[in-house]
Amino acid sequence: MVITQYNEKKWIFLKRSLQEKVDPSCTRFLSEFDAALVEKCRGYVKQFYPDEAPVTPNEAPVTPSEAPLNPNEASVNPDEALSS
Repeated sequence: MVITQYNEKKWIFLKRSLQEKVDPSCTRFLSEFDAALVEKCRGYVKQFYPDEAPVTPNEAPVTPSEAPLNPNEASVNPDEALSS
């Protein structure tokens, strides 16, 4: 959607589509995996893609300034995080 097409009704439609279709599908998909692996993947996303990580109710969002500047500065090696 281009910015000239944006309006409040389209925002509501997009938000509801994500909440009612995409989020349940992702949750159902992730439920097929071991809880430890899911948490490891969520940690990876929070560390390397903090602006895109979902925020749970009891958790403060990570600001971009708190995130590593590049994956080489991170405390977790992405290859190791996903291979275990």
